[in-house]
Amino acid sequence: MKTRKILELGLAAVMIVPALAFAQTLYKQVRPDGSIIYSDKPVPGTEILDMRDIPPPPPPPPAGEQRARPSSQPGVGSASEGKPKPKTEQPTRGAWDAANDEVLAAQKALDDAKRQRDEGQEPKPGERLGIAKGGSRLSEAYEERLRALDQAVTDAEARLQRAYEARSAARY
Repeated sequence: MKTRKILELGLAAVMIVPALAFAQTLYKQVRPDGSIIYSDKPVPGTEILDMRDIPPPPPPPPAGEQRARPSSQPGVGSASEGKPKPKTEQPTRGAWDAANDEVLAAQKALDDAKRQRDEGQEPKPGERLGIAKGGSRLSEAYEERLRALDQAVTDAEARLQRAYEARSAARY
C-alpha cells in the first residue's frame, strides 16, 4: 500500500514537471513603422509595450482519481443542484478578447488620425489667398481643416483611453 502511494506521487510529479516547462512570457511590441507584433522573445529594434507570463496548463488529476460527473437524474448529484450558479469574478476569455480588439482598432484609428494630421499640414489648392502687396495668406478653410484634423486626433486618443479602461475592467 505504501509503495503504491509513492508510485502515485512519483507519477504525479513526473506529469507536473513538463507542464511547468510550458510557462512562457508573451511580449507585445511595436515596430518603428507602428505595427504591433506579439512574440515569445523580444525582437531587436522594437519597443516593448506589454509583457505577460502565460500560465502553464493545469496538471492532469493524479492516477486513479476521477472527476465527479454531474448526474442526469433529478435529485441526484451535488447539494447545489437546482440553485442558480453564482456569477464568477473572472470574465470570459471572449470579453477580454473583444476589449483587446477594440484597443487594437482604437490604436490604429489614432495612428491614422495622426498620419492624416501630419500629411494635412501643407495647404491644398485654393487655401491660399493673395494679398495686395503680392504675398499670400492662408484661408479660413485651411484653418478649419487643421482644426478638424486636430479634433480627429483628440477623439481617437479619447477612444483609445476608453478602450484601455474597458480592457482593464475585462481583465479583472
